[in-house]
Amino acid sequence: MSRMIFTRRQAIAALAAATGFAAPARAGLIVGSSGPLIGRAPGPVVSLDRPQRAPQPLPQDRPAQAPLAAAPPRLDGLLAVPLLNAHTGDRITALFDPAGQSVSAQEKARLDWFFRDWRQNEIRPMDPETLAILVTLVGSARRRGWDGEVRVNSGYRSRRTNDQLRRRGIGAARNSLHLQARAIDFSFPGLEMKALHRLAETQASGGVGLYRSFVHIDSGTPRRWWG
Repeated sequence: MSRMIFTRRQAIAALAAATGFAAPARAGLIVGSSGPLIGRAPGPVVSLDRPQRAPQPLPQDRPAQAPLAAAPPRLDGLLAVPLLNAHTGDRITALFDPAGQSVSAQEKARLDWFFRDWRQNEIRPMDPETLAILVTLVGSARRRGWDGEVRVNSGYRSRRTNDQLRRRGIGAARNSLHLQARAIDFSFPGLEMKALHRLAETQASGGVGLYRSFVHIDSGTPRRWWG
């Protein structure tokens, strides 16, 4: 039986093949307790003396986490009023000065667009006094524990839209203040309609009407009715 004599280089190659590192260029640098056994090669460092950790999952393999809710912006000194158009689904958050209940020109333009006659796509500047009444009611409702979105049924209405509603038997007055952009029909989801109506009766300076699904406010002469 012939004896096989291995050189140091052959022994290293045999060891690498037995441990799965037959292709050093793919495995990278193989190191032992006495230092490098094979010269540098591209790839990760692999040690024969230390147990290898299981490969960590790539970021795309990790379970997706639910997105964090965006932190609400700081609105120091401003009253944020979220508004929803019940017909179009449009949403905006208007920022008012709670002291004077005024808005900037840019904010006013957004409000005029939001309260537009969406049927005719017609815009008319909303009456600031009517907006101030709405903001007063929002502030009062929040002090009583309500914190939600204002659901708007109607703001400005053109003559054409008003006449269409009248022909359909919907209770639109012939000379409604909606025609002058001085009226808003709305509700506060989460607050009972009767409670909202009582709040409007005590705090709104103009007209207040109670209907099945909304409360009407306007900046006209003080009057009260049920629709």
